[in-house]
Amino acid sequence: MNQEAYYLCYATANESKMWSDFRNMLMISHHAPGVNKIKLFLAISEVNKNTKSEQLFEKWVRKLFRDHPFIELVRILRKDNKGRDFSSYEELHKAVSNHATDNDYLFFLNRSAYGPFYKNWYSAYIDQYTKYPDVGLCGATINLMTHKSQGAVFSPHVQTYAFLTQMKKFDFLLENFPGTECTDRIELIVNGEVKLSRKILERNMALTCMENSEWRIDANTVFEAPEKDPKEWVQQKHHFYHRKYLRRHWSSWLSIRRKLVLLGIVRTIV
Repeated sequence: MNQEAYYLCYATANESKMWSDFRNMLMISHHAPGVNKIKLFLAISEVNKNTKSEQLFEKWVRKLFRDHPFIELVRILRKDNKGRDFSSYEELHKAVSNHATDNDYLFFLNRSAYGPFYKNWYSAYIDQYTKYPDVGLCGATINLMTHKSQGAVFSPHVQTYAFLTQMKKFDFLLENFPGTECTDRIELIVNGEVKLSRKILERNMALTCMENSEWRIDANTVFEAPEKDPKEWVQQKHHFYHRKYLRRHWSSWLSIRRKLVLLGIVRTIV
């Protein structure tokens, strides 16, 4: 029997100095994932063509993961910005599909996911994902409502800044990935993020998340939804926090920053 392999698909863009990406890559390099070696694929949306920050980041990240004990940088992809993270996820998914087998795991992250802050971050997501045998997506958080512009309709969906799946449960999207033509932010939420989970549910698979580990949500699940956006108000200890959570909770961010200083991560970036 072939042993499962572990893939990390990371999406970003080059319109800024890419400090979030430097930070996240350093934290990934520092915290052991709790699984065998991870194969890392990066996708950079080129808002601007071939920026100095992008060149610096690529040179630096290749050096960071050269001969790394638990991360193998396999490929860096470049693409235009149409579809933003969802077209990046599509390209990453296709690139990984050339290597992965059915039982292999795929962990998707974008630069809004700050972390990981603790070791065993990949294995923790696998543990939650495999808690329920019919789960197709495990995210950090699940939002139970679609965007308010759509009338706040009950539509549970994994928030796509951090989520894990398996190739055999995700490969049906290889030619039909949602959100890849979207350009507007709200359109990306409705036709990208929400639709991704809906496609999983329509195939009789379920959703779960790290924030509410008791949740197993299928197409028939209905219960009262909280009013707040869950990614901004998490209560559990997380491996990955959304940037909006840290903006709202400065004490948490300062505590995390102190940890980064102790680890030498902030100093290394600067």
